[in-house]
Amino acid sequence: MRLILVGPSHIPRIRHALEVVGLPRPVDEILYFGDGGFPVWKKSVFEQCCNEYRDGDKILLIVADFRFGNSILCDKSCNINDAVFFNGHTHVNRELCTLENDEQMKKLCVKALLKWKERFGDKLIILHWTLAMRTVKNRLSRQHVDSNGKYRHPVWNIDEPVFKTDVAGLSALQTTNELNICNSLTIDNDLHPSTLGYLYIIANTVTANHENSLMLAKTVYMAGINTLSSQLSNKPLQKTLFFGTSKVLNSITNAIPMSSRAALKVAGLEILKQGETLDSIIQIGNVKNLIYISDNVINDQVTLDKCISNIRKELSGITDTKISILFWDAIATQVMQWRARNQRNAPTGLIEKSLAANIFHTFWSGSPSTFEFQSIDRLVEYGAGGAPTFWGILSVLTTAANSTSNGISNAVINSMSISAKNQSLVLSDVNPLASLNLPS
Repeated sequence: MRLILVGPSHIPRIRHALEVVGLPRPVDEILYFGDGGFPVWKKSVFEQCCNEYRDGDKILLIVADFRFGNSILCDKSCNINDAVFFNGHTHVNRELCTLENDEQMKKLCVKALLKWKERFGDKLIILHWTLAMRTVKNRLSRQHVDSNGKYRHPVWNIDEPVFKTDVAGLSALQTTNELNICNSLTIDNDLHPSTLGYLYIIANTVTANHENSLMLAKTVYMAGINTLSSQLSNKPLQKTLFFGTSKVLNSITNAIPMSSRAALKVAGLEILKQGETLDSIIQIGNVKNLIYISDNVINDQVTLDKCISNIRKELSGITDTKISILFWDAIATQVMQWRARNQRNAPTGLIEKSLAANIFHTFWSGSPSTFEFQSIDRLVEYGAGGAPTFWGILSVLTTAANSTSNGISNAVINSMSISAKNQSLVLSDVNPLASLNLPS
C-alpha cells in the first residue's frame, strides 16, 4: 500500500518532517503532490494524482483556504461555471476577498471536492485543515462570535452538511470548548502544522476521525516528550537558563507541555519567555550556565564577531556565569538560503558555507572544516518563518545538557515510532527509520 498526500504548502513541510526530521510514518512509500498556495481545483495536481494512483493506494487531501486562487475570478479565459479544474492561479488576492467573491470560490471548491470524491471514492480522505484550524483561531480571538457566544463565519463553517462524508468529528470545533489542544496543532497564523499537527494529519490517514486522530497524535507525541524528560532527568545537569530575543524560545515552550517543562526545570533546564528582561535573570539564583538565544541578522563574519562581542560585554556586566550564544534566527536564515539555492540549482560558495559553519559552531560543537548544510537541514522547518523542527528543539535542549551526540534525540524519535506502531498508527508494515541516515 502507498499513501498519497495532496495539498498546499503543508505537503513539502510534511515531507520534510517525515523524510528528513524522522517523525513516524504510516507506510514506507509516500507520494507528495502539492505546494504553496495550491487550491483543491488545481488541474495539474488532480491529473498528477489520477495518473499516479494505483489500486490499493490511500489518498489524504488536505484542503487549504477555499479562497486560494481567487485571481481566477478576474481571468476571462476561465469559466468557473462550466469547468472545475484550472491551472495558473494560486494563493489569495486579498483585494478580491468580498462576500460575493468568497461565495463563488466556495462553490468552485465544493465542486472540485465532489470530483475528487467521484474519482477516488472511499480511497480518499478529505481533511479540511484550514477551515478547521481557522475556526479554532477565530473562536479563540472572538472573531465572528455573536453576543450569545455563537460562532458563525459569514461564508463557510465546519458544521455544514457538505462535510459529513469527510473526516468525522471536525464539526465539533464549531461549538466545543476544548480549543487549546487544537490550537497547538499549528505553529503560526498561516496554520502550518506543529509536530503534534503533523502527527494528527498522519493519524487521519488511519482513522479519518478527528477525536481518534487527536488522541493518537497526543499519545505518540507524549511518548517522545516523556522520553526526553526521562533522559535529561537521568543526567547530572548544572542549572541552565535559556533566555534572549529569539522567537525560538516561544517555539520551545509551546512544544513542551507545562508539566514536562516543570520536570525539565527540576532537572536543571529552565526556559524564559522571549524578551524577558535581564533583571529577571539576576533574581534566579544558582544558575551555572546562561544560554542566550539571539535574533540578530548576520550577513558576514564581521557582523558575527561584533554580535558575539556585544552580547558577552552586556551580559558580563551583570553576571560571571558561563555564557553560551545561539544565533538561531541567523542559522535558520542560512538554511533557508541554502534550500533556495538548491531549488535554483545554484552552488553554495565557500564564503556562504564558512559563515554558516561559524554561526552554527558558535553554539554547537564540532569543526567548521567538516560542516555541511545537510547536517543542519533537519533543525529548521521547511518553508518560510525559520521555526525549529522537533529535532531542532531536541538538539538545542540536549546540547544545553552537554550531550555531545544525537543519542537522546534519536531515543526520543525512536520512542515515538514505537508508540505509533503500538497505537496502530500504521497502514502496513513499515520501517519508521528506513528513509533516514541517523547519526549515532
